[in-house]
Amino acid sequence: MKKPEINIDDCFANVDTPNLVWGVRRFVDQPELPMHVKLECSRYLNRAMTISTDALLDKGLHQRVSNQF
Repeated sequence: MKKPEINIDDCFANVDTPNLVWGVRRFVDQPELPMHVKLECSRYLNRAMTISTDALLDKGLHQRVSNQF
């Protein structure tokens, strides 16, 4: 599957919690699912989540921020 306009180490923040910055660590490509990425939180190194790239690029949910990781 084609990778979207997201790169490893790109940083994003949730619009509801802009003080938490999440860095893209790897792509997760599984059959029959949309492309996902694994994110790690810059503030809490033990926090991680996997999210679809479509949700990550939704400007109503997340915003791209300068690399603060």
